[in-house]
Amino acid sequence: FHASWLWSNDPQGVVLPSGQRTTTPAQWIYNGRPTIHDAKIVYCDIDKVDSSKLSTEIISVPGPTVNDCCHPLAIYGTHSPWVSAKVDETETSRPYLFIAWSDKSTSIYDVEWLQRFQYNDKSRLERRERSEVQPIHAVRKNGPPLWNDTAAFDIECNVIYPAKDAPEHAADGLVHIDYNSVIGQDGEFRDGLFNLLHFIFRDGAVIVSNTPSPFLDHNSDDVNIMIEDESMPVAKLAKAISGGAISHGMLYGDIFHVRTGERNANNVAYTSSALCPHQDLAYYESTPGMQLLHCVAMGKDVVGGESTLIDAMAAAYQLRELRPKSFETLTKCPATFVKQRDGACMTYRRPHIALAEDRCSIFDREITAVHWSPPFEGPLCLPPEDV
Repeated sequence: FHASWLWSNDPQGVVLPSGQRTTTPAQWIYNGRPTIHDAKIVYCDIDKVDSSKLSTEIISVPGPTVNDCCHPLAIYGTHSPWVSAKVDETETSRPYLFIAWSDKSTSIYDVEWLQRFQYNDKSRLERRERSEVQPIHAVRKNGPPLWNDTAAFDIECNVIYPAKDAPEHAADGLVHIDYNSVIGQDGEFRDGLFNLLHFIFRDGAVIVSNTPSPFLDHNSDDVNIMIEDESMPVAKLAKAISGGAISHGMLYGDIFHVRTGERNANNVAYTSSALCPHQDLAYYESTPGMQLLHCVAMGKDVVGGESTLIDAMAAAYQLRELRPKSFETLTKCPATFVKQRDGACMTYRRPHIALAEDRCSIFDREITAVHWSPPFEGPLCLPPEDV
Protein backbone atom coordinates (compact mmCIF):
# COMPACT_ATOMS: atom_id res chain seq x y z
CA PHE A 1 0.00 0.00 0.00
CA HIS A 2 1.05 3.57 -0.60
CA ALA A 3 1.19 5.89 2.41
CA SER A 4 -1.36 8.24 0.81
CA TRP A 5 -3.85 5.39 0.35
CA LEU A 6 -3.50 4.18 3.93
CA TRP A 7 -3.66 7.68 5.37
CA SER A 8 -6.84 8.57 3.47
CA ASN A 9 -8.49 5.29 4.59
CA ASP A 10 -7.71 5.74 8.28
CA PRO A 11 -10.74 4.40 10.23
CA GLN A 12 -10.47 7.43 12.52
CA GLY A 13 -11.28 9.63 9.51
CA VAL A 14 -14.74 8.06 9.04
CA VAL A 15 -17.49 10.19 10.54
CA LEU A 16 -20.11 8.17 12.42
CA PRO A 17 -22.83 7.28 11.70
CA SER A 18 -22.89 8.89 8.22
CA GLY A 19 -19.74 7.24 6.88
CA GLN A 20 -18.42 10.46 5.37
CA ARG A 21 -14.66 10.91 5.21
CA THR A 22 -12.50 13.63 6.76
CA THR A 23 -9.22 12.12 5.56
CA THR A 24 -8.79 12.31 1.79
CA PRO A 25 -5.82 12.14 -0.59
CA ALA A 26 -5.99 15.93 -0.89
CA GLN A 27 -5.88 16.24 2.91
CA TRP A 28 -2.80 14.00 2.95
CA ILE A 29 -1.03 16.50 0.72
CA TYR A 30 -2.32 19.47 2.75
CA ASN A 31 -1.00 17.85 5.94
CA GLY A 32 2.54 17.68 4.57
CA ARG A 33 2.44 14.17 3.05
CA PRO A 34 3.00 12.17 6.25
CA THR A 35 5.19 9.10 5.83
CA ILE A 36 5.12 5.78 7.65
CA HIS A 37 7.53 5.90 10.58
CA ASP A 38 6.81 2.39 11.88
CA ALA A 39 4.42 -0.47 11.09
CA LYS A 40 3.65 -3.78 12.79
CA ILE A 41 1.03 -6.52 12.87
CA VAL A 42 -0.71 -7.03 16.21
CA TYR A 43 -3.10 -9.92 16.91
CA CYS A 44 -6.20 -8.97 18.90
CA ASP A 45 -9.03 -11.07 20.30
CA ILE A 46 -12.32 -9.19 20.12
CA ASP A 47 -14.50 -12.07 21.33
CA LYS A 48 -13.01 -12.69 24.79
CA VAL A 49 -12.78 -9.27 26.37
CA ASP A 50 -13.97 -8.50 29.88
CA SER A 51 -14.55 -4.75 29.64
CA SER A 52 -15.04 -4.52 33.41
CA LYS A 53 -11.37 -5.26 33.96
CA LEU A 54 -8.98 -2.46 33.14
CA SER A 55 -5.83 -3.60 31.41
CA THR A 56 -3.15 -2.03 29.30
CA GLU A 57 -3.70 -4.94 26.93
CA ILE A 58 -7.31 -3.86 26.22
CA ILE A 59 -7.42 -1.51 23.23
CA SER A 60 -10.01 -0.15 20.83
CA VAL A 61 -9.83 -1.46 17.25
CA PRO A 62 -12.06 -1.11 14.13
CA GLY A 63 -15.00 -3.51 14.16
CA PRO A 64 -14.92 -6.22 11.47
CA THR A 65 -16.84 -5.26 8.35
CA VAL A 66 -19.31 -7.37 6.37
CA ASN A 67 -19.10 -8.36 2.72
CA ASP A 68 -17.56 -5.57 0.65
CA CYS A 69 -18.17 -2.64 3.00
CA CYS A 70 -16.04 0.17 1.59
CA HIS A 71 -15.44 1.70 5.00
CA PRO A 72 -12.48 0.45 7.07
CA LEU A 73 -14.69 -0.13 10.11
CA ALA A 74 -18.15 -1.57 10.75
CA ILE A 75 -20.61 1.15 9.73
CA TYR A 76 -23.32 -1.55 9.65
CA GLY A 77 -23.56 -5.23 10.45
CA THR A 78 -23.25 -7.25 13.63
CA HIS A 79 -20.26 -5.38 15.08
CA SER A 80 -19.88 -1.87 16.44
CA PRO A 81 -17.64 0.57 14.53
CA TRP A 82 -15.07 0.34 17.32
CA VAL A 83 -14.73 -2.71 19.55
CA SER A 84 -12.65 -3.53 22.59
CA ALA A 85 -9.93 -6.08 21.98
CA LYS A 86 -7.33 -7.92 23.99
CA VAL A 87 -3.83 -8.05 22.57
CA ASP A 88 -3.37 -11.79 22.44
CA GLU A 89 -2.47 -14.22 19.68
CA THR A 90 -4.97 -17.08 19.88
CA GLU A 91 -6.97 -19.17 17.43
CA THR A 92 -9.74 -16.57 17.43
CA SER A 93 -7.49 -13.51 17.14
CA ARG A 94 -7.64 -11.12 14.20
CA PRO A 95 -4.59 -9.41 12.73
CA TYR A 96 -4.49 -5.61 12.85
CA LEU A 97 -1.97 -3.31 11.21
CA PHE A 98 -0.64 -0.59 13.51
CA ILE A 99 1.03 2.38 11.80
CA ALA A 100 2.96 5.21 13.41
CA TRP A 101 3.12 8.25 11.14
CA SER A 102 5.86 10.83 10.83
CA ASP A 103 3.49 13.49 12.22
CA LYS A 104 3.24 11.50 15.52
CA SER A 105 -0.29 10.22 14.78
CA THR A 106 -1.21 6.52 14.73
CA SER A 107 -3.67 4.39 12.75
CA ILE A 108 -5.11 0.90 13.20
CA TYR A 109 -6.45 -1.18 10.28
CA ASP A 110 -8.25 -4.51 10.15
CA VAL A 111 -5.95 -6.64 7.96
CA GLU A 112 -8.85 -8.61 6.48
CA TRP A 113 -10.37 -5.35 5.23
CA LEU A 114 -7.02 -4.30 3.77
CA GLN A 115 -6.70 -7.63 1.97
CA ARG A 116 -10.14 -7.22 0.38
CA PHE A 117 -9.25 -3.80 -0.99
CA GLN A 118 -5.68 -4.36 -2.10
CA TYR A 119 -5.16 -2.80 -5.49
CA ASN A 120 -3.44 -5.76 -7.08
CA ASP A 121 -4.88 -7.93 -9.86
CA LYS A 122 -5.71 -10.85 -7.56
CA SER A 123 -7.82 -8.78 -5.15
CA ARG A 124 -9.54 -6.88 -7.96
CA LEU A 125 -10.51 -10.18 -9.61
CA GLU A 126 -11.83 -11.53 -6.29
CA ARG A 127 -13.94 -8.40 -5.77
CA ARG A 128 -15.36 -8.73 -9.27
CA GLU A 129 -16.25 -12.37 -8.69
CA ARG A 130 -18.02 -11.50 -5.45
CA SER A 131 -20.20 -8.80 -7.01
CA GLU A 132 -20.69 -9.78 -10.66
CA VAL A 133 -23.83 -11.55 -11.87
CA GLN A 134 -22.81 -14.93 -13.28
CA PRO A 135 -24.81 -17.79 -14.83
CA ILE A 136 -24.83 -19.53 -11.44
CA HIS A 137 -26.88 -16.59 -10.08
CA ALA A 138 -29.39 -16.54 -12.95
CA VAL A 139 -33.09 -17.16 -12.46
CA ARG A 140 -34.13 -20.48 -13.97
CA LYS A 141 -37.34 -21.81 -15.44
CA ASN A 142 -37.44 -24.65 -12.95
CA GLY A 143 -36.10 -24.30 -9.44
CA PRO A 144 -33.91 -21.73 -7.67
CA PRO A 145 -30.60 -20.34 -8.98
CA LEU A 146 -27.73 -22.82 -8.83
CA TRP A 147 -25.97 -20.42 -6.46
CA ASN A 148 -28.40 -21.53 -3.75
CA ASP A 149 -26.46 -24.80 -3.45
CA THR A 150 -23.17 -23.10 -2.61
CA ALA A 151 -21.46 -22.41 0.71
CA ALA A 152 -21.50 -18.69 -0.12
CA PHE A 153 -25.31 -18.75 -0.20
CA ASP A 154 -25.42 -20.44 3.22
CA ILE A 155 -23.08 -17.83 4.68
CA GLU A 156 -25.18 -14.97 3.29
CA CYS A 157 -28.41 -16.49 4.59
CA ASN A 158 -26.92 -16.94 8.05
CA VAL A 159 -26.04 -13.23 8.13
CA ILE A 160 -29.28 -11.88 6.64
CA TYR A 161 -31.70 -14.45 8.04
CA PRO A 162 -30.19 -15.69 11.33
CA ALA A 163 -33.62 -17.04 12.36
CA LYS A 164 -33.63 -19.34 9.30
CA ASP A 165 -36.83 -17.69 8.01
CA ALA A 166 -35.71 -16.78 4.49
CA PRO A 167 -38.45 -17.07 1.83
CA GLU A 168 -37.89 -20.02 -0.48
CA HIS A 169 -37.94 -20.14 -4.27
CA ALA A 170 -41.08 -21.59 -5.81
CA ALA A 171 -41.21 -24.18 -8.58
CA ASP A 172 -41.23 -21.37 -11.19
CA GLY A 173 -37.74 -20.32 -10.07
CA LEU A 174 -38.74 -17.11 -8.29
CA VAL A 175 -39.42 -16.09 -4.71
CA HIS A 176 -43.09 -15.22 -4.05
CA ILE A 177 -43.74 -12.37 -1.60
CA ASP A 178 -47.27 -11.78 -0.31
CA TYR A 179 -48.48 -8.25 -1.04
CA ASN A 180 -50.00 -7.96 2.44
CA SER A 181 -46.63 -8.71 4.02
CA VAL A 182 -45.26 -5.58 2.30
CA ILE A 183 -48.17 -3.14 2.62
CA GLY A 184 -50.71 -3.43 5.42
CA GLN A 185 -54.41 -2.67 5.36
CA ASP A 186 -53.59 0.77 6.77
CA GLY A 187 -51.18 1.48 3.91
CA GLU A 188 -48.13 1.28 6.17
CA PHE A 189 -45.03 -0.54 5.00
CA ARG A 190 -44.43 -3.88 6.72
CA ASP A 191 -41.47 -6.18 7.34
CA GLY A 192 -41.99 -8.03 4.07
CA LEU A 193 -40.59 -4.99 2.25
CA PHE A 194 -37.09 -6.11 3.23
CA ASN A 195 -37.65 -9.57 1.72
CA LEU A 196 -38.98 -7.99 -1.45
CA LEU A 197 -35.99 -5.66 -1.82
CA HIS A 198 -33.47 -8.35 -0.94
CA PHE A 199 -34.66 -10.86 -3.52
CA ILE A 200 -35.08 -8.23 -6.23
CA PHE A 201 -31.43 -7.39 -5.59
CA ARG A 202 -30.37 -11.02 -5.31
CA ASP A 203 -32.36 -12.61 -8.17
CA GLY A 204 -33.40 -9.64 -10.31
CA ALA A 205 -37.09 -10.50 -10.17
CA VAL A 206 -39.80 -11.41 -7.64
CA ILE A 207 -43.44 -12.47 -7.85
CA VAL A 208 -45.76 -10.45 -5.59
CA SER A 209 -48.71 -12.70 -4.84
CA ASN A 210 -52.23 -11.84 -3.61
CA THR A 211 -52.01 -8.33 -5.05
CA PRO A 212 -55.42 -6.61 -4.67
CA SER A 213 -57.55 -5.83 -7.71
CA PRO A 214 -57.48 -2.24 -9.00
CA PHE A 215 -61.14 -2.38 -10.05
CA LEU A 216 -63.77 -0.48 -8.08
CA ASP A 217 -66.09 -3.44 -8.54
CA HIS A 218 -64.09 -6.55 -7.68
CA ASN A 219 -66.56 -8.68 -9.60
CA SER A 220 -65.92 -6.76 -12.80
CA ASP A 221 -62.94 -6.34 -15.09
CA ASP A 222 -64.26 -3.22 -16.84
CA VAL A 223 -61.17 -1.10 -17.39
CA ASN A 224 -63.29 2.03 -17.27
CA ILE A 225 -64.15 1.63 -13.58
CA MET A 226 -60.68 1.33 -12.09
CA ILE A 227 -59.48 3.28 -9.05
CA GLU A 228 -57.22 6.30 -9.47
CA ASP A 229 -53.66 5.59 -10.60
CA GLU A 230 -52.00 6.81 -7.41
CA SER A 231 -54.21 4.49 -5.31
CA MET A 232 -53.54 1.38 -7.37
CA PRO A 233 -51.79 -1.49 -5.58
CA VAL A 234 -48.96 -1.47 -8.13
CA ALA A 235 -48.41 2.25 -7.48
CA LYS A 236 -48.31 1.71 -3.71
CA LEU A 237 -45.84 -1.12 -4.18
CA ALA A 238 -43.64 0.98 -6.47
CA LYS A 239 -43.55 3.82 -3.94
CA ALA A 240 -42.70 1.39 -1.15
CA ILE A 241 -39.74 0.11 -3.16
CA SER A 242 -38.52 3.52 -4.33
CA GLY A 243 -38.98 5.40 -1.08
CA GLY A 244 -41.95 7.46 -2.22
CA ALA A 245 -41.72 8.42 -5.91
CA ILE A 246 -42.26 6.86 -9.34
CA SER A 247 -40.02 7.95 -12.21
CA HIS A 248 -39.97 7.93 -16.02
CA GLY A 249 -43.61 8.91 -16.48
CA MET A 250 -43.15 11.46 -19.27
CA LEU A 251 -44.29 9.32 -22.22
CA TYR A 252 -46.89 7.01 -20.72
CA GLY A 253 -47.56 8.31 -17.22
CA ASP A 254 -46.52 6.74 -13.95
CA ILE A 255 -48.93 3.86 -14.59
CA PHE A 256 -48.85 2.52 -18.16
CA HIS A 257 -52.22 0.87 -18.88
CA VAL A 258 -51.59 -1.81 -21.51
CA ARG A 259 -54.89 -2.62 -23.21
CA THR A 260 -54.83 -4.64 -26.38
CA GLY A 261 -57.19 -3.81 -29.21
CA GLU A 262 -57.19 -0.02 -28.80
CA ARG A 263 -57.59 1.96 -32.00
CA ASN A 264 -54.76 4.11 -33.31
CA ALA A 265 -52.37 2.44 -30.88
CA ASN A 266 -49.07 4.32 -30.50
CA ASN A 267 -47.30 1.29 -29.03
CA VAL A 268 -47.04 -2.34 -30.15
CA ALA A 269 -47.92 -3.33 -26.58
CA TYR A 270 -51.51 -2.26 -27.36
CA THR A 271 -51.74 -4.82 -30.16
CA SER A 272 -51.78 -8.61 -30.35
CA SER A 273 -48.34 -8.68 -32.00
CA ALA A 274 -45.67 -10.63 -30.13
CA LEU A 275 -42.93 -8.65 -28.40
CA CYS A 276 -39.42 -10.04 -28.54
CA PRO A 277 -37.31 -9.87 -25.35
CA HIS A 278 -36.40 -6.26 -24.69
CA GLN A 279 -35.97 -3.56 -22.07
CA ASP A 280 -38.26 -0.54 -21.98
CA LEU A 281 -37.09 3.07 -22.25
CA ALA A 282 -33.57 2.20 -23.42
CA TYR A 283 -33.52 5.57 -25.20
CA TYR A 284 -33.34 7.41 -21.85
CA GLU A 285 -29.92 8.51 -20.63
CA SER A 286 -30.90 7.13 -17.22
CA THR A 287 -32.97 4.01 -17.83
CA PRO A 288 -35.42 2.72 -15.20
CA GLY A 289 -33.76 0.36 -12.78
CA MET A 290 -36.94 -1.54 -12.04
CA GLN A 291 -40.38 -2.13 -13.51
CA LEU A 292 -43.54 -3.62 -12.04
CA LEU A 293 -46.04 -5.54 -14.17
CA HIS A 294 -49.54 -6.28 -12.83
CA CYS A 295 -51.84 -8.49 -14.89
CA VAL A 296 -55.24 -7.21 -13.75
CA ALA A 297 -57.51 -8.91 -16.31
CA MET A 298 -57.11 -11.96 -18.54
CA GLY A 299 -59.98 -12.80 -20.86
CA LYS A 300 -61.09 -16.43 -20.97
CA ASP A 301 -60.54 -16.58 -24.73
CA VAL A 302 -57.08 -14.99 -24.71
CA VAL A 303 -54.29 -17.18 -26.10
CA GLY A 304 -50.69 -16.32 -25.27
CA GLY A 305 -49.63 -13.26 -23.35
CA GLU A 306 -46.93 -14.96 -21.30
CA SER A 307 -44.15 -12.79 -19.90
CA THR A 308 -40.69 -14.26 -20.37
CA LEU A 309 -37.79 -13.19 -18.16
CA ILE A 310 -34.21 -13.43 -19.38
CA ASP A 311 -31.23 -12.75 -17.11
CA ALA A 312 -29.31 -10.49 -19.48
CA MET A 313 -26.41 -10.01 -17.05
CA ALA A 314 -25.81 -13.75 -16.81
CA ALA A 315 -26.21 -14.07 -20.59
CA ALA A 316 -23.54 -11.41 -21.17
CA TYR A 317 -21.20 -13.22 -18.79
CA GLN A 318 -21.64 -16.45 -20.72
CA LEU A 319 -21.25 -14.67 -24.06
CA ARG A 320 -17.85 -13.41 -22.90
CA GLU A 321 -16.77 -17.02 -22.36
CA LEU A 322 -18.30 -18.50 -25.54
CA ARG A 323 -17.84 -15.70 -28.10
CA PRO A 324 -15.23 -13.22 -26.83
CA LYS A 325 -15.08 -11.29 -30.13
CA SER A 326 -18.85 -10.81 -30.18
CA PHE A 327 -18.70 -9.75 -26.54
CA GLU A 328 -16.00 -7.20 -27.35
CA THR A 329 -18.11 -5.78 -30.19
CA LEU A 330 -21.11 -5.32 -27.91
CA THR A 331 -18.97 -3.49 -25.33
CA LYS A 332 -17.31 -1.12 -27.78
CA CYS A 333 -19.77 -0.33 -30.56
CA PRO A 334 -22.64 1.91 -29.42
CA ALA A 335 -26.16 1.13 -30.62
CA THR A 336 -28.67 3.88 -31.37
CA PHE A 337 -31.73 3.56 -29.15
CA VAL A 338 -34.62 5.62 -30.40
CA LYS A 339 -38.20 6.66 -29.64
CA GLN A 340 -39.55 8.85 -32.41
CA ARG A 341 -43.24 9.30 -33.10
CA ASP A 342 -45.78 12.07 -32.90
CA GLY A 343 -45.22 13.69 -29.52
CA ALA A 344 -41.88 12.01 -28.77
CA CYS A 345 -38.35 12.38 -30.12
CA MET A 346 -35.68 10.71 -27.99
CA THR A 347 -32.38 9.08 -28.97
CA TYR A 348 -29.43 7.84 -26.98
CA ARG A 349 -26.31 5.98 -28.06
CA ARG A 350 -24.59 3.45 -25.82
CA PRO A 351 -23.01 -0.03 -26.15
CA HIS A 352 -25.22 -3.02 -25.47
CA ILE A 353 -22.96 -4.20 -22.64
CA ALA A 354 -21.53 -1.80 -20.04
CA LEU A 355 -18.39 -2.59 -18.05
CA ALA A 356 -16.96 -1.16 -14.85
CA GLU A 357 -14.43 1.59 -15.42
CA ASP A 358 -10.98 0.06 -15.09
CA ARG A 359 -7.65 0.03 -16.88
CA CYS A 360 -7.47 -3.75 -17.20
CA SER A 361 -8.65 -5.83 -20.15
CA ILE A 362 -12.36 -5.77 -21.01
CA PHE A 363 -12.38 -9.51 -20.26
CA ASP A 364 -11.35 -8.83 -16.65
CA ARG A 365 -13.80 -6.00 -15.98
CA GLU A 366 -17.12 -6.42 -14.22
CA ILE A 367 -20.27 -6.41 -16.35
CA THR A 368 -22.41 -3.68 -14.80
CA ALA A 369 -25.36 -3.37 -17.20
CA VAL A 370 -26.92 -4.74 -20.37
CA HIS A 371 -28.97 -2.56 -22.73
CA TRP A 372 -31.08 -4.68 -25.06
CA SER A 373 -34.07 -3.36 -26.96
CA PRO A 374 -34.15 -4.40 -30.66
CA PRO A 375 -37.65 -2.90 -31.28
CA PHE A 376 -36.26 0.52 -30.35
CA GLU A 377 -32.98 0.59 -32.27
CA GLY A 378 -32.17 3.04 -35.03
CA PRO A 379 -29.33 3.05 -37.57
CA LEU A 380 -25.81 2.31 -36.37
CA CYS A 381 -23.60 5.40 -36.33
CA LEU A 382 -20.17 3.83 -36.64
CA PRO A 383 -17.03 4.17 -38.77
CA PRO A 384 -17.11 1.93 -41.87
CA GLU A 385 -14.53 -0.49 -40.46
CA ASP A 386 -16.78 -1.22 -37.49
CA VAL A 387 -19.91 -2.03 -39.49
